[in-house]
Amino acid sequence: MTSPCNSRKVIAMMTALLYLMTTLCGCQVQDSTGPEDPLAKSMKGYELYSWEYRGEWHFALLEGTNQINTGDEVTAQEVRVQGIEALRSALDELPEGEQVFWSAESAPNMAFKDEKVVAQIKKHCRQSGIKLEIVR
Repeated sequence: MTSPCNSRKVIAMMTALLYLMTTLCGCQVQDSTGPEDPLAKSMKGYELYSWEYRGEWHFALLEGTNQINTGDEVTAQEVRVQGIEALRSALDELPEGEQVFWSAESAPNMAFKDEKVVAQIKKHCRQSGIKLEIVR
């Protein structure tokens, strides 16, 4: 015959085991062969900014919000990339079907590159399944 103390221990262990099993069963095994989407689909899309500084073009790709970004927020070192290849890499991180709004008027001192570069970025977005809208 088991003592009440042992019965409590068995119940506690069974409860812990049941909790552990339900927690582990809820986990998903991730396929390590396929790429992950590091950036989440945004409810308000993403905002793309571009500007020239010391002869080099810089870009910032920010998640859309209800507020207007300041020049300091847009040009912060942690969000900006330099050059078209870096921008392409940043765009490649977006989920397919994402909306990107590229505007030169949303923040101070923003500008578009020449039309040839704009066409290259449009083409890259189209090939990547990204919906690019240019707001002039």
